[in-house]
Amino acid sequence: FKAFDTHSIKKLKVQIHYLKPLYYEDYKNMKSIEIAAYVSSLIQDKIKAVELQPKINDTHAGC
Repeated sequence: FKAFDTHSIKKLKVQIHYLKPLYYEDYKNMKSIEIAAYVSSLIQDKIKAVELQPKINDTHAGC
């Protein structure tokens, strides 16, 4: 993650994405390591989906 990989105070654009909640019923039979792997895969899938989206102009139109 770039924001933590550098010792700079330069401004960076970051994104926050809220994923669907993970309910107890979804993970009640999983071990903690399985839950961690599942959550990690959800995050990686979201990152890939965002990277595949076309780039939007850096203007702040509509803000």
